[in-house]
Formats: sequence, structure tokens, C-alpha cells
Amino acid sequence: MERFLPWLDAVAGVSTEICRKIEARMTSRKIPAVHQPYGVPMPETPLARSHDGPLRVLYLGRVSEEQKRVSLMRRIMKATLAKHPTLTWTLAGDGEALPAFQEDFKGDARVNILGPVPYEQVPKLLEAHEVYFLCSDYEGLPLSLLEAMGAGLVPVVSDLPSGISEVVNDRNGIRVAIDDKEGYAAAVLQLADDRQRMAAMSSAAVSEVRLSHSTAAMASRWEAMLDRMMGDSEPDWGRPCRAGAPLGHESRLMFNPIFRPFRSAVKRYRLGKANSAGIT
Repeated sequence: MERFLPWLDAVAGVSTEICRKIEARMTSRKIPAVHQPYGVPMPETPLARSHDGPLRVLYLGRVSEEQKRVSLMRRIMKATLAKHPTLTWTLAGDGEALPAFQEDFKGDARVNILGPVPYEQVPKLLEAHEVYFLCSDYEGLPLSLLEAMGAGLVPVVSDLPSGISEVVNDRNGIRVAIDDKEGYAAAVLQLADDRQRMAAMSSAAVSEVRLSHSTAAMASRWEAMLDRMMGDSEPDWGRPCRAGAPLGHESRLMFNPIFRPFRSAVKRYRLGKANSAGIT
């Protein structure tokens, strides 16, 4: 990042933890690292949800051991299904670990393995579930988490310093310490046994995202940041701007405007030579 600093006025990070790490890496020049979390589209009116019947848990993401710890998720799924036989799981996503899930849960009607799901189908998928599950050991700020909470799903997620801890709290979800392997299953089972608590958390999850993580809220934050940076000055959109050499390019002299006719001539010559070679 250091080499880009001379051309930047600010850096945006999706979590305060990321902003803190960005600021720690700046040595040659200090610029603001501004917390700018994502926003997701929200329906005009909240979805009417029913919390009757078997608990429906959804994993939506990459089916990979790296970061997502899906081998742990397989064990959690088996533990919850053994203790709560009516509970259901849906796995939506693709990755190298998908065949292991297909083999482990073959013939189990309580586990629905969808594979990759087109993005336009995600809203309907979220509508059909009540709990969003994620046991990653690191994340920035998962967009799927915000989309799920905005649709009323209650998150059972890893307690991570970046992003998740700023969105998920005791009122709208359950955070589990990443080394508490049994804690993930226990959290899912708690929600399965206490549907009244889960309904309250679902409403709180929607309110959190609508208030702080909608696209409208995101746009307002960016507008406020740009206003602060501009101060009282007005942008001069008509001012000519000179483009320099690409950052990190060794031969900066070649991008001097004086050499532009020469570069164009060389380019035309090479193109003509290549076309001639193709014809013959």
C-alpha cells in the first residue's frame, strides 16, 4: 500500500479493525483510514416471517477448508441433527470440499446440498431459512451476513474482531469463540428450542441492517466523508488532468507526452507486422 500513498487522500476500510491495521502499515505518509462498512439492498417493508416448524439453517458461501473451516461445519451439522432430528440444514455454494458433504449426507432428507446458487436466487433462498451459519476463522465484513440479517435470518457466527463483532450482538444473533467447537452446535440448538427468543433476534437483525447497513446508509456515509474531505471548496470537474506513468512502472520516461508520437508509431509498426505475418 505504501507506494500508492502519494496519490491518495484517504483509504476506506469495511471494519474498524481493518482501518486500524491500515493505519499501522502507513510509514512514509499518514492519511485518514475511514470506516466505511458495506450496505445491502433492503425491501421497502420487512418480510413477514413465521418461526413455526423445524429450524432451518443456511450456510451460504465458499465450500472450502481455508478460512471457512467446513470440516468443522460438517461435525457441527452432524451434532445438531443427532440432538434435534427435525432440524434442517441447507448448503449453498461451491468449492473443493463439496463432495465430502455430498458423501457424508447422502440420502439424508434433512440436509439440502444445492451447490452454486445464482445471485438472483439468493433472496428467495434467504426467505426460506431462519438461521445464517458461519464458522470462519477470519473475515472482513461478509456481505452474505448483512444480506441474511437484512432478510431476518439470525446469525450464528464466529466471534471475529473485523466486521462481525460490529454488526452481530446479543440482541440480534450469537457470536461463538472460534476455539469453542461445541459452542457453535449449542448456539444452533438454543435457537431450535427457544423460538420466541429467535423471533425477537430476527426482528433485531432486520432493524440493525436497515439502520446501519442498507445501501442508503452506505451512500450517506460516503457522501458525508467526501463532504468533510472537500471542506468549503467546490470540485472543479472541468480542470484538465495529466495522467502519469502507471504506478510501479520502471521506465517512467516512456510515458512522457513528448514520446507519445514515437510510442504510437512503434505500436502501429508492430501491429502492421503482426497482421502481415498472419496474412502470409
